[in-house]
Amino acid sequence: MPGSGTLDKDWVDANFSYLVSRVGKFPPFEPSDLFYERLGTLENISENNAGCKAALSEIFDHIGLPEVPVYFVTGLENPGEFRYSWNNDQVIPEAVRISDRYKKIENIRVRGVAVGAVLAHEITHYCIMKKGILRDTTDNERLTDLGIFVLGLGKLYFNGGKPVVDQKQEELGYLTTLNKVYAFMKYQEQAKIPLDAQTVNLSPEAVQLITFWKGKANTEIKECLRRESLSEKEEKKEDLLVTGRVLDTSIRHALLDLKAARSSLTTTAQNQAIINQMHTFWDIHLRDDQVMGEFMTGLQTATFDQDIYLMSQTLGGLQQRLVRFMSDVGAGNVDGKKKIIAEFNKSLAGQQDQIQSLRRQISAVTAAQDRCFNKVGAVRTVLSDTQQHIHSCEKILEVIRARHRFLSKNHEAWHQYIDERNLAVIIANLIDSKEQETYFSDIIQQSAKTDKLLSCPRHQYHATFKNAPKISEYTRIAQSRLDSVLEIERTLDSFLAIQKGITDEYLEEVNLLVSHLHSIQAAHTINKKDLDDVKIRQDRIFKHYHWLNISASDEKVFSEIVQAIYSSTMETEMAHVIRVLTDIGNAMQSDASRIHDLRESEKIIPVEIHSKEYRKMAEGFQEFHSRIMWWREVQQNYIDKINRGEKNSFYRIKETLSGRIRRLLQEIHHWQKAGSKK
Repeated sequence: MPGSGTLDKDWVDANFSYLVSRVGKFPPFEPSDLFYERLGTLENISENNAGCKAALSEIFDHIGLPEVPVYFVTGLENPGEFRYSWNNDQVIPEAVRISDRYKKIENIRVRGVAVGAVLAHEITHYCIMKKGILRDTTDNERLTDLGIFVLGLGKLYFNGGKPVVDQKQEELGYLTTLNKVYAFMKYQEQAKIPLDAQTVNLSPEAVQLITFWKGKANTEIKECLRRESLSEKEEKKEDLLVTGRVLDTSIRHALLDLKAARSSLTTTAQNQAIINQMHTFWDIHLRDDQVMGEFMTGLQTATFDQDIYLMSQTLGGLQQRLVRFMSDVGAGNVDGKKKIIAEFNKSLAGQQDQIQSLRRQISAVTAAQDRCFNKVGAVRTVLSDTQQHIHSCEKILEVIRARHRFLSKNHEAWHQYIDERNLAVIIANLIDSKEQETYFSDIIQQSAKTDKLLSCPRHQYHATFKNAPKISEYTRIAQSRLDSVLEIERTLDSFLAIQKGITDEYLEEVNLLVSHLHSIQAAHTINKKDLDDVKIRQDRIFKHYHWLNISASDEKVFSEIVQAIYSSTMETEMAHVIRVLTDIGNAMQSDASRIHDLRESEKIIPVEIHSKEYRKMAEGFQEFHSRIMWWREVQQNYIDKINRGEKNSFYRIKETLSGRIRRLLQEIHHWQKAGSKK
């Protein structure tokens, strides 16, 4: 990188004015602390946060151009790079990439300052290239550095121009320090920035650097201020010389633009010759045909060559006249020169307009030609899509085969496969037949053959397609094949959906039964607790049996309870039901696992069998539950009596006596009957 170096005042003056004439004037960009803190959070592609995006938007809004992605990238030797492509002689911006070595700067604000300086250079590339300014590599980089100051990004550049990375100080830029400071001073002077505002948002190091070189008493810096002490004639002479240098730069750029137009014309003419050799092949649109026809007329009448020659001669003549003009001004002859300058500008503007008009004509023809050539690419895209969908069909077909084998070997488990025999037959025929595979193979071979034909270089188009049908016929055939494959793919998708629907319905029923089973298992726990409670209640009733006046019907219920509880009949039967239900659940879940894995060697039990057995056991379980609830209801009347009796001893005595008297009367009645028999 350059050091302090020397001041190339003439180069800075001429190119600064040239850049202003092409890109315009810009206000100063003021990088705040918040801006740097946000920019310091820059990350890799697609990872920038909202704050960083806001900082980047500030810069793009400042230069008035659409935003492009800005991100860190690994392995970049330069501090940064502006990536772009060309389309019809137009710059297509793609991204600004920053070397990820700046991520090693731990302090977020300091990192933002360093990234800001790199970004100032790369975003200036973006701006001046969009304006059509492009020179050889070395001069282009110097011009870009100068453009930083023209765009008002000088503070952003100076603040981070000497970043410290890995404990090593770098120096950014392609201009000497003197040229940078002079360009910054020139911008401040032309933008009429007040003295107190010139150092706002500049780092202390940048202020020290600028102040040092501004105040350095050497002849090169004094040259920047020399015009203040010139006489009126000398000042006019200086103005004319600067204007002359700007004109010379503009003429040289016009000649470069003309050279680029000549190169584009040659390429476009070659492409047009390819199209003309097989005109009917392309099915050219009427408007494009007219544009190409006008272009051919210009080529045949040598209009383009004559125009380019005349423009070249005119620009060359302007250069020679400008040399004499500069020599005359340098000798001190300044009177009447402004009129000559106006003539120069008028003549140059006319030539620039003609060059731009020529480039627009060539671009229109190039666009029409691209629409022809792109038809080949469109057909190849359809061919590629067709092959991809064929591969997709083959994968779907493999899944259908596997499911069909599984369903066929377990067909008694699937009502749909039994009921819809036609579907099963259709799928079986599809799987067993080689016709589909042959059809796909033929399409792939034909597509590969067509693609190989269309992939030939442009200069071989005539020989390749000399007796071929029109490109529209290739398009029609390719699209027809793609549509056919897409229709097959939709049909296969529908078959697969039906197959999957059959097993999914089975799995839904299994899941429903398993869910009910879990509910019954939970209810079984409650039933066991209720049965234990019935036993406790019954023991309590027997304890107070002598005074409860139990009815004959309730006596039968209590006998049933005693038999069920003390013989464990009820518990054994309930345990059996739960065990059977658990076995059903395990069998259903095992079947579900086989379905997921499509295990052909193992049979699937129809879900109706599971359901029938489940319902039978569930009804038995419900009967247990109802009996227990009935027992509890019968017991509750006597439990209530016991509770009241325990609270009232008189009531208990009364009930006890009543019970004893009743039994005594029963015994007397029994004796009387026995006596009558005797």
